[in-house]
Amino acid sequence: MDLQIDPGLPEMAGSQTQDLEYELTQFLTSHSENIGVVIAMALSGLILGNIENSWALTFYLYGFTMINLPPIPLKSMAKSPALWGSLIAHFGHDWGIISITSDLPKYMKYVLHYDIEHNGLLSALPFMIVSITAVLGGWLSDFLHRRKLTSTSTSRKLLATISSVGPALGLTGVIYAGCNKAVSVLMLTIGMGLMGFFYSSLGINPTDLSSNYAGTVMGIIGYGTASGIFSPYITGIITKHHTLSEWHTAFGISIAMLTVTDLIFVLIGSGEIQPWDEPT
Repeated sequence: MDLQIDPGLPEMAGSQTQDLEYELTQFLTSHSENIGVVIAMALSGLILGNIENSWALTFYLYGFTMINLPPIPLKSMAKSPALWGSLIAHFGHDWGIISITSDLPKYMKYVLHYDIEHNGLLSALPFMIVSITAVLGGWLSDFLHRRKLTSTSTSRKLLATISSVGPALGLTGVIYAGCNKAVSVLMLTIGMGLMGFFYSSLGINPTDLSSNYAGTVMGIIGYGTASGIFSPYITGIITKHHTLSEWHTAFGISIAMLTVTDLIFVLIGSGEIQPWDEPT
């Protein structure tokens, strides 16, 4: 669902809101997809339950109508350090968030030995914190811009670093906590909760780079989610026997991914409109 909706959101946010407001606007519009999921699932059930052989109809119903777009400067985009920096940072972020989403319940069960009831509640806790820090990040980004305390590039890199280094430090704390349940859960909750700052940094970076091609830029950067294919698979191979040392190795890979890709974004990323944004 994310990959289908997100490319259009940055373009709308960039064209319909003021510069000092689109961080919060982008956050609100991106999270509205959850309402869409509820409506789509309910509506699909009604269609399938009342119309025979209607699977194809549901796909057509939620399909897209293509529109004519101006020529896209793909060659210039391919040479853009800022675009590559954002793409690489997305790859690292998604590696961390997807590996934790997929494998945290296993860690809770096999290493920390929580029962299924507590497992579900504790595994959900970091993502509850994400919802809070996502709103806080949007407010903080707007505050920095209104007061002109930082440039757009600086604020994006600052918040992106919090959303990457924070989880990396949290996972480091989990490694040192060993089998200490309370400390491990605390480190995971705080560390992964800081990923909410992603939405007001990397999450809206496509709009920073381009107002005319923000949808295309978001589509390109969306390839960073490919890390979600590899991270659960690699983690599964590494933690085959669910020993503590195996999980520490898996966490170490996530730590490296988060920190290295963030460093690349800090070095070559940008929060400014790129030269290739002007239509030819």
